[in-house]
Amino acid sequence: MTEKYEQLLVDAETFEPFVLCLALGTLEAMKAGIWPPDAGIWTVGRPNFLDELEKLRVSEETMNVLAQFDELSALEKLVESDAFEEEVRKIEHAIKRRLADFSDVYWNARWAGAVT
Repeated sequence: MTEKYEQLLVDAETFEPFVLCLALGTLEAMKAGIWPPDAGIWTVGRPNFLDELEKLRVSEETMNVLAQFDELSALEKLVESDAFEEEVRKIEHAIKRRLADFSDVYWNARWAGAVT
């Protein structure tokens, strides 16, 4: 299957809340059973995704939360379901706590090539 990409331009000043919203949505899809835990490594936990975030100076706190997505699939296999669900709740709480730091900053994005 050939991958097709579209470009989404996100304002640098609103990039971190945008990424946090992506992470929260990904986590919600996993909690709902729509996506399996290994979706974490293929979305916000991808090394090339995280490497770019570091270059964009996303906060260390956010980087630490996002890095946990890489380990969710392995964690699910190692611990009981209650312990896994508790860890997911901790990640969710950390995302929401960090997102609260941007309560007055809404992310701003547009599609590349779109008329503004």
